[in-house]
Amino acid sequence: MEVWLRIFGIGLSLIGTILLAWRAKTILDALRDAHYIAEANFRVIKDYMDKQPQTIPFTIGSNVFIDSVKPLSNFLLFFGFFLLFAGNFLVGLSWYLQQ
Repeated sequence: MEVWLRIFGIGLSLIGTILLAWRAKTILDALRDAHYIAEANFRVIKDYMDKQPQTIPFTIGSNVFIDSVKPLSNFLLFFGFFLLFAGNFLVGLSWYLQQ
């Protein structure tokens, strides 16, 4: 029984870690997209100040990228940490039951 608790606990911890890594990647992807828009807008402003023709459009709404990942990100944060806790609890319980 203790061995199965350890195996199941390690599996839950692994899944929780993967979910947290997925969360970090989705946040970084959204921040990257928002950064690209901000950089493009700075180029438009620079070209305007230098009296150069506008070659790329001025873009608004970069917060859409961040807002779109917020619900998924919150779920992955909660569920990932819950699985990590549950997995570590089961591993600890297996050590306790072994004694």
